[in-house]
Amino acid sequence: MIENLKGIYAATVVPLNKDKSIDKKSLNEHVKNIINTEGIKGLLINGHAGENFTLSAEEQIEVVRVAKKYKNNKKVISGLNFEDPTFASKVARNMEKAGADAILIFPPFSWSQGVSSDMIYEHHKTICNHTKKPVFLYQSSIYSGHLSYKKETLKKLLKIKNISGVKEGSWDYKSYVSNYNFFKKYRKNFLVMASGDEHLYPCFKYKSDGTQVSIAAVVPEKVVELIKKINAEGIEINHLINNARSVDSLQVNENGFSERQHLLKEFTMHVAVPYELSVSLFQSQKDSLKTIVNIGSQYGSVAVNPSLYNGDLTQAPIQYGIAKSALHHLTKELSVRFIKHGIRVNCVAFGGVEGRSDESFKGRYSKLVPSGRMLNEHEVIGPIEFLLSDSSSSITGEIIAADGGWTSW
Repeated sequence: MIENLKGIYAATVVPLNKDKSIDKKSLNEHVKNIINTEGIKGLLINGHAGENFTLSAEEQIEVVRVAKKYKNNKKVISGLNFEDPTFASKVARNMEKAGADAILIFPPFSWSQGVSSDMIYEHHKTICNHTKKPVFLYQSSIYSGHLSYKKETLKKLLKIKNISGVKEGSWDYKSYVSNYNFFKKYRKNFLVMASGDEHLYPCFKYKSDGTQVSIAAVVPEKVVELIKKINAEGIEINHLINNARSVDSLQVNENGFSERQHLLKEFTMHVAVPYELSVSLFQSQKDSLKTIVNIGSQYGSVAVNPSLYNGDLTQAPIQYGIAKSALHHLTKELSVRFIKHGIRVNCVAFGGVEGRSDESFKGRYSKLVPSGRMLNEHEVIGPIEFLLSDSSSSITGEIIAADGGWTSW
């Protein structure tokens, strides 16, 4: 039975109305679009991306019903995230009745501050005693404190009969490999499912029984294509460009300063993620990886000029420049560690690029830069192509300014 749960699962979101109730029409469309993709095994619902910490138990059970209404043999794994194991057990039973094919137990967030191995075991044991379905563990990031279970705790949890798999979310390649081998040592048929969009490739390049990731809910066909290629012929990655970003973390108060949570999110996106992805590929693709190019910014080298924003620094989030500055230094640190393996690491610090900027902003920018204009989109490609090519074979650890002279003043 557990073998039937192998495969690619899309970790779905739950669209909400303005009053925070479930937007059932949008949820139905979201689910329908994903499950019609060939190669998708099923859905992971009520996960972190699926608002499992905000939806009520009744709403989560309703999400199960929506996911199972389409009679197409797709599997549905439902997340379960409640502090009280007795209450969680009742919810698990109702999720099972609503059609869930398996339950994924998330560790309550309060455990991050400290929790005993016995308490973790009893929490899972209580829930498992009240469901006949296979149960998945959730192994959190190595940065999540006590939410990342130690081997002694995992060994104890494996004694529970219907714990059948794990969503392995260590977000660290070495930890993934270690945990994969650990689980398979004690149970050969135990399912180890890769987690973390940016870690998907190295995990499958090693070994994996499937995945439960949110990117499969956005571009399911691309995830299916990637994993098919890895399984069929293998993929060698020669070049990595770190250019991920999110505007969600660029929030500031009326004085232009960032709250701690947004500062950390920006640092995670611009520093931690490029670091982890670079190291993961270095460890799994050392023989094929040749170049890494980080996308930096002029604001990683100099502070903002208030006059560009008419003195309104809420338009220039302070956390952006701080994170980009750290990315610039990360480039140098990785370069000296990777070069002996023939891997070059560089960074392009771009200036302002035309696009959504209005004419007023372009005018102010043009007066402050030696080139007298912003970059156009075509000028972004050239420096990156150069650093990926053999023409730059002697260059590593460099922050190349492509900013029209902004940092030359």
